[in-house]
Amino acid sequence: MDFKNPEMKQYFESLPFFVQESIKQTGVTFTNLAELENCAKGMLNQK
Repeated sequence: MDFKNPEMKQYFESLPFFVQESIKQTGVTFTNLAELENCAKGMLNQK
């Protein structure tokens, strides 16, 4: 994923591998850190 925002990139890279891969596979783009966090938290809660 190509994040323009360094905070988003850092947060994404800190996520577990399975969450990173799931996000990549969806093809979703995020406009801000809050959107990315909400998506990742949802995936982590489903585990």
